[in-house]
Amino acid sequence: MTNSRGFSLLEVLVAFVILAMALGVLLQIFTLATRGHHSAQQLQQAMVLAESKMAELMAAPVLQRGHQQGRLEGDFRWEADTQPYRLPSDFRRADSRVEPMLLEVTISWGKDRHFMLSTLVLGSGA
Repeated sequence: MTNSRGFSLLEVLVAFVILAMALGVLLQIFTLATRGHHSAQQLQQAMVLAESKMAELMAAPVLQRGHQQGRLEGDFRWEADTQPYRLPSDFRRADSRVEPMLLEVTISWGKDRHFMLSTLVLGSGA
């Protein structure tokens, strides 16, 4: 009877295979987490840019009707659509001097990523 010490070659190879598989799974988890973080960071930046652009447009003395667009920092683009908003007949008043306007601001980035904010703004009926 021989007194053997250590591991056989087969045991070492099996341990390396198990270790390699575990590290592969961990690497995929870290990659997905990094992508998710980057995507969430871009969405958060788009939300801040949309709020900022909406505030800028609403701060103008006269809200311009129609379509406007432009570029922002990085690869972000913005579009704004302003159009009269037709209230349901229950809420409409014939003597109203204000006209509700629908303002939609869309921030786009990448191939098909976008974020949109919309609000109603009361303006003069002129």
